[in-house]
Order: sequence, then C-alpha cells, then structure tokens
Amino acid sequence: MNKLHIKITFFLLVLLSLSSCCFFSALTPHSNFIDHIQGQIGKSETDPNSSLTRYPKRIKGKSTLPNGNIETEFSFSRNCKVFYEVNISTRIIENVRYEGNGKRCVLVP
Repeated sequence: MNKLHIKITFFLLVLLSLSSCCFFSALTPHSNFIDHIQGQIGKSETDPNSSLTRYPKRIKGKSTLPNGNIETEFSFSRNCKVFYEVNISTRIIENVRYEGNGKRCVLVP
C-alpha cells in the first residue's frame, strides 16, 4: 500500500465515523418533543422563548386546578395537546403534560 492509499482510507474512516454520529442519533422525534415541552418548565409564562408567548393563537383554553394554579391547554399539533401548569402568583410554568401518542406528538430534531 502506498502512502496516498493509506491517507485516503484514513480520511474515509474519519468521515464515516463523523457522519454516523449525525445519522444514527438516538434522539427520536417523540423524545425530542418530550425534551422540548419539559424545557418549558421553570420559564415564565411571559418569557419570549416560552411556547405560550411565541404561539398565543395555539392556546385553546385555561382552567383552574384544585391547587389554585392555572392549566393552559396548548394545541401543539393536530391530535397532540400540551397542558402547562402555571403558578398563579409567580406565572412560572411548574409542570407539563400532554395528550397524544408518539406518532402525533413529535418534533423532528
């Protein structure tokens, strides 16, 4: 084997290794969705990066929970609803849940 052949082989192996990190990611669209909605916890309801502030037209309703907090229903996508629990006094998102399945509640990474 000559030196050029070795360099090309090495380059191709490095390229293959790097591309496999991108193409074979363990992050699925559904797990990315879960990470996204859980990332809203701790944000203010009025935070510019909060889904509630960025997409106000997707808010479908609000209700009062037994603990006094407000639950805001948010239409994430067709057949996928997200419910944000917002502390009534601090206006901080304290909890989140969703209704839908892994085929509907997705966010492509």
